[in-house]
Amino acid sequence: MSSLPRLLGFSLVLLLAFLAAAAGAQVWLRGQHERLQTAALDGKRRQVEAAFALVGSPPAGGYDGALADRLAEVVGADIELLDDPGDATTLPPATRASTLTVPLPNGQMALVTVPTPPTGRLLLLHQRVVVALLVFALVLMLALVLALLLRPSTPSESSSRPPWGFAKAEMQSLQHLARTSVTQGVELARERDERFRAEQEAYLNQVRLNQALEEKIRLGRDLHDGIIQSLYATGLTLENVRDLVTARPDEAVRRLQRSIDLLNAAIRDVRNYISGLKPDHASEAGLSQIVERLADELRAGRAVDFDFEIDDLAAGRLSDGSLAGAVQIVREAVSNALRHGGATRVAVRLHEGDGAIALLIQDNGAGFNPAAGPRGHGLANMQGRAESAGGSLQVDSAPGRGTRIVLTLPLVSTPS
Repeated sequence: MSSLPRLLGFSLVLLLAFLAAAAGAQVWLRGQHERLQTAALDGKRRQVEAAFALVGSPPAGGYDGALADRLAEVVGADIELLDDPGDATTLPPATRASTLTVPLPNGQMALVTVPTPPTGRLLLLHQRVVVALLVFALVLMLALVLALLLRPSTPSESSSRPPWGFAKAEMQSLQHLARTSVTQGVELARERDERFRAEQEAYLNQVRLNQALEEKIRLGRDLHDGIIQSLYATGLTLENVRDLVTARPDEAVRRLQRSIDLLNAAIRDVRNYISGLKPDHASEAGLSQIVERLADELRAGRAVDFDFEIDDLAAGRLSDGSLAGAVQIVREAVSNALRHGGATRVAVRLHEGDGAIALLIQDNGAGFNPAAGPRGHGLANMQGRAESAGGSLQVDSAPGRGTRIVLTLPLVSTPS
């Protein structure tokens, strides 16, 4: 019986070492799981905000469940619309841990349920494996103790058995426990490596999905502000040609040729988008020439008085992205003034002052009420371009007194 305390001591030491390793692995796994879950929630929040920004302004009754279901398929999560923002605070804690709330422009709240990351299932599997191994070790120790306690012994057997027989049995038991511990360590290391690779793959997939969504929003904005406006101007020019065919055939031919040129330019831009090239007209000439060309394109035969005062030197100090955004904002503002406002005078100013570039577009059209919310994607696209360039956009308008738009952009360099 003298070997029993020593055997129990060695077994207890090995069991404590196993428990310490399992607890350390469990703490590490839980930390990785919480980090990935936080990253997944942040990524889903950005996707949902970008998806609702792409949809644009809500209808009079607010966003509906059908729209939420379609957007849920795009972002890969469940979306539920809450009319009362306070409803999100009444959810149980377990629910709030796997969901997030996103405020919408019209005051509604979007409750987004994020799928459980793969690490959550791995963490649960790891816990079950550790518990099973622990139970197995305890049962093995108990069986060993009972076998030693219940083993019959006789004086003759005890006296005839060599003294080193007990030591040999103890060493064999210790070897078996050591091999079991090594095998468990190898399995834990393999599982940790596989989990790390799964986490990396999930992170890369999330990054690719965010990039694809941002590219989709950018493409929709560029098509709306560029090609659609050009096609609309071409349509107005062709409508005027119909009235000039018999009265002024020479002017009709000139406008037909102008329409053909506009269509060819639009086709060229579409081809550039298909081949992955973003049209960059701002690099072909100065901003003043580009604005004059846009005005001539959008005029479409209407009697409009344009007044331009553009400092090309100041415009040259803008970054390429800011300059391209400014061109698209001018296009959208002038198009809105002519199409919706019926303006007969449009002024465009660009000057440098106080360490920034200020761009003004003002018209004498019908105007609108900005507090009533945007009626299309135009204002939202202009605001998005200004924020992407690190600037700000102010819209001042009222029914019957025209519209005034001021864009402020940072400088990319200082004068030498």
